[in-house]
Amino acid sequence: MIVVEQISSERFGAYSGISPEFTVTSVFECDFVSGGSGGLLLREKPVSTPYVKYDLAHDENTRDWAKRYDLGTWGIFLATDDGRPVGGAAVCPRMPDMVASQPTDGVAVLFDIRVAPAHRGRGVGTALLKRCIEWAKDRGHKVLSIETQNNNVPACRFYAKAGCELADIRRFAYAHCPECAHEAMLIWQLTL
Repeated sequence: MIVVEQISSERFGAYSGISPEFTVTSVFECDFVSGGSGGLLLREKPVSTPYVKYDLAHDENTRDWAKRYDLGTWGIFLATDDGRPVGGAAVCPRMPDMVASQPTDGVAVLFDIRVAPAHRGRGVGTALLKRCIEWAKDRGHKVLSIETQNNNVPACRFYAKAGCELADIRRFAYAHCPECAHEAMLIWQLTL
């Protein structure tokens, strides 16, 4: 049985041990409609060579979050299955340096969500997202904002199925980062 509980820094090690990696087999390409005057169309296309994104070796250690953020205002959740960590999520009030769908107060940001590869498709992500939504509502937030990339097609499908709306597409958001400059930032939002 999946149990989701809010955790403190003493249990961040269990959270950090959950791999966020996924294999990219397709991407949502951003195609212009009528030269751009008709907007953008996301079209799923397979990649020529699948690749792994966010492997655990390159993942930001959750224990380092406290060095950068005031975690006292965050909700950090761990999902377990028979006591074994299988997923985690972090939600927080929007801070000035965070990307969000709206630049106003009342916005919570889903900072991180991850499910161990062997437990995907079993409701762990849904349980974590529901708990983050409850946390945000309990604190008076009106919108949950979520950032993902166009190469995380499973996440995009997950957020759409959960009722989130694609609020923004930023084609060149990662231009400053050579290893991910080809990715587009997709900002999802859920009205609470």
